[in-house]
Amino acid sequence: MRAAISANGSSNAIVWVIDPGGVLRAYDATNLANELYDSSKNAARDSLGSAVKYSVPMVANGKVYAATQNSVVVYGLLTSASTSITVANSASGAVSALAPGALVTVYGSGLSISTATAALPLPTALGGPQ
Repeated sequence: MRAAISANGSSNAIVWVIDPGGVLRAYDATNLANELYDSSKNAARDSLGSAVKYSVPMVANGKVYAATQNSVVVYGLLTSASTSITVANSASGAVSALAPGALVTVYGSGLSISTATAALPLPTALGGPQ
């Protein structure tokens, strides 16, 4: 098993591992007997999928990234149940008139880690989200 460690300065250290069964696990770095998280506990939401042998989780910007055989899975804090995200047609503002390839506007909170602007051609990632 390979591991990654995240911390807030010199406190709240967490050891992240992907076990051979393809489960992302988090342990208290000061007491490895204390498991903080296990992605199999809510498999419908948190399943890693087709794990890669010797894959090492990467921690950046408050998220944990784990490579699988065909994708990268991103784990982060869950949003509040009261938070809502709205997607609307950029031209009309209608939320029911969305089509593949259309320009859309996304409204919500906590969507980005920074403020950013873009020019044409529009990028696929902006201010953190992609």
